[in-house]
Amino acid sequence: MAQDTVAAPPVPEVTGVQDDFLTPGEVLEALAHAAASVLRGVTAGASLLDQRRLRYVTALSLAAADLECVQERDEAGPGMNAVRTAAPVSAKDLRRPDNRWPRYRQRLVDHGLVSVTAIPMEIDGTVLGTLSIYDSAPRDWPPGDHAVVRLLIRAAMARLDQAHTRLFPHGVWPEIAAAHVDTRDTRAELIQHP
Repeated sequence: MAQDTVAAPPVPEVTGVQDDFLTPGEVLEALAHAAASVLRGVTAGASLLDQRRLRYVTALSLAAADLECVQERDEAGPGMNAVRTAAPVSAKDLRRPDNRWPRYRQRLVDHGLVSVTAIPMEIDGTVLGTLSIYDSAPRDWPPGDHAVVRLLIRAAMARLDQAHTRLFPHGVWPEIAAAHVDTRDTRAELIQHP
């Protein structure tokens, strides 16, 4: 009896834009798009470590931006757990009782999302931040999903200029702030209005 095999989904390119035009924030936004696409997630967001605190950088929707900001403000959520453990952290269905991250959990459900996986972004074994992918349906996030996203993360980190990677993440904050003024305004508004 022949065994059926399932082909892996195609991995979107994170590398299709001229290097001269990419800022660190744009690289992370392209990464979020690629990861959400390949995992068929509803939305995604990325945050970077600044000292020991996650700071929201980019998101594909207001819901994801809000969730990244809740993690930033509360210093609690799957992204924080992922950077602390240097391992993916997932929740299949946060509509069910769960003692982890109460405010984050409630906000996730309020946005019509129920499932999340947060994957650490790293360079040479140093965790720099996290990429979170969200879904509106309960789902498992198998190791194969995490492996594909880690490949995308590796490609995205390679796209960053050598000067950025040496100074990452602290050296990229001025560029992110300058390139994403509207994102910072949204983040400030979301943080102030829980």
